[in-house]
Amino acid sequence: MLEAGIRRKGKTELKAEKLSVIMARRHLERSDVAILVIDGLDGVTALDAHIAGYAHEAGRSVILAVNKWDAVSKTHRVTADYENQIREKLKFLSFAPIAFISAKTGQRVERLYGMINEVHKARFVRIPTRDLNEFLRHEVLLRGGLPSDVKIRYIAQVKVNPPTFVMFSNKVKKLHFSFERFIENRIRERFPFPGTPIIIKQRAKATGTHARDSR
Repeated sequence: MLEAGIRRKGKTELKAEKLSVIMARRHLERSDVAILVIDGLDGVTALDAHIAGYAHEAGRSVILAVNKWDAVSKTHRVTADYENQIREKLKFLSFAPIAFISAKTGQRVERLYGMINEVHKARFVRIPTRDLNEFLRHEVLLRGGLPSDVKIRYIAQVKVNPPTFVMFSNKVKKLHFSFERFIENRIRERFPFPGTPIIIKQRAKATGTHARDSR
């Protein structure tokens, strides 16, 4: 779990900052869920984005906790505007839930426990192959979105922690990243993976080979 004690440039010496980053990375290596604490007055900093990127690359689930929310001037759109800013700066964590909290007053801090449990549980969700392929037929193939020369044979989940899927197609060459993102977005719309990264791999598969349920 990511510690809140990571400092930003200008608030401590460079050596101390580097040590804090090293310690945060070590904590991430031993955890499933990371809570990235964002200063509500400062917003997302370059250091925040760096640590968030490392958590994502390491396959960790992530919760974004905006602290000092009690000190932020409130308007009728402040929460929505702040969330939009976070999503813009941390686009690769679009799946991460956001909690607006105050460690000082305790505002919404208890909600984090339920959020942590939900996000951790999502890492171990396994979708049966038959359900995935029903999803593939109805949500992907019928709705379009595939290049005209690409045929998806089937899709299967091969592991959990984090959820990993293999997509079998008629293409040996890796499909464009935008298509993988399209499949990921459709999976997230249909199945419960809050706060958890999804890994999608591609394999070439000969026509006529059938999937087996991996459950």
